[in-house]
Amino acid sequence: MRNKILFFIAGAMLLLVIYYSVTLIRREKELKDANEVLDAKVKAEVEKNRTKEKLLVQKSRTAAMGEMMGAIIHQWKQPLSIIGINIQNLNMKVMLDEKVTAKMIQETSEETQKQILHLVSTIDEFREFFRPNQQQSIINI
Repeated sequence: MRNKILFFIAGAMLLLVIYYSVTLIRREKELKDANEVLDAKVKAEVEKNRTKEKLLVQKSRTAAMGEMMGAIIHQWKQPLSIIGINIQNLNMKVMLDEKVTAKMIQETSEETQKQILHLVSTIDEFREFFRPNQQQSIINI
């Protein structure tokens, strides 16, 4: 009888060990599956964030270009208006049969050339400002 009880206890212990082993293996597999799902979700979110970051960088660049173009347009409007007025003045004098002297043409030409140099200077300043890998100089005010 004692052997039967020991055999029963040993069998019960063996069944418990097998049951807990199977349960542990099943839980481990569930955890691995859950980790794989989480890894996939994390990778998808990281990719979404990278895409959003690239889009933000592109929008930022576009906004900066828009601001730069606005600044150039602002800087160019007055000189272009002056050049247009100079040409209109000469044309008006010709249309009204007024005498156009060499001095008038020379003054208009000099003023127009001055405005053109201002336009060139403005575009050069913007080119230098937006040049990549440029060392910034220190300006004492």
